[in-house]
Amino acid sequence: DGAEGVKRADIVFVCTHVEKTIELLPALADDAPVECTVTDVSGIKAPVVEAATVAFNSPSAAHFVGGHPLAGKAQGGFENANANLFEGKPWVLTPTPQDPVDKMRRLNLLLESIGARVELLSAEEHDRTMAVVSHLPQLVSVALMLTAGGRHRGLAGSGLMDMTRLASSPAPMWNRLISRMRPEVMGELQRMQSYLTELEMSVGFDEPLDKWFELSNRARAALADQSVDSKDRSA
Repeated sequence: DGAEGVKRADIVFVCTHVEKTIELLPALADDAPVECTVTDVSGIKAPVVEAATVAFNSPSAAHFVGGHPLAGKAQGGFENANANLFEGKPWVLTPTPQDPVDKMRRLNLLLESIGARVELLSAEEHDRTMAVVSHLPQLVSVALMLTAGGRHRGLAGSGLMDMTRLASSPAPMWNRLISRMRPEVMGELQRMQSYLTELEMSVGFDEPLDKWFELSNRARAALADQSVDSKDRSA
């Protein structure tokens, strides 16, 4: 019985899509003991944290903190489970100033014990960032696969395979995520389209692409440096 299990739990992870997570929060607030920490794994944080603020507002309610592991696989199910899935990967938590220090420390220690790298962001900052680092790559991967599909003649190398890995992701999950973040995702798509237009014009006029490669090389190096810095901070 899930409800009975919650009543005895120290930490509860809600691992379902954002709408179902929001639906479950009032019952979890009723069933979880006051010393329990409830967290989730939804890819959108602002609406979940807003709903949790209402559901867990009683002094006798458990503690809730939003969470989002930035690790996953294109295919789900137990048959695709991987014990090392979170090793070295970011796990975002969205605490508030009111969160108890001891409960946050306990959750941090659990996440670090499975190899995750805990990062703290506000719910709003998380959602803006996800539009860039998660939602945009997903849609770009789909567009690239649709462009290349049926024309690679068995000659696709690691570049195409790596860049289209996300094209195998399940549509229902992404429908829900992107629908809730349409303005942010639209803004990032338009930003990318402007770069594609610039590249198209450079190719069309046979202009050297050095400028674009230099800019992207510097941006990629900065991205790699930030990743190393984050790993060092969590070590």
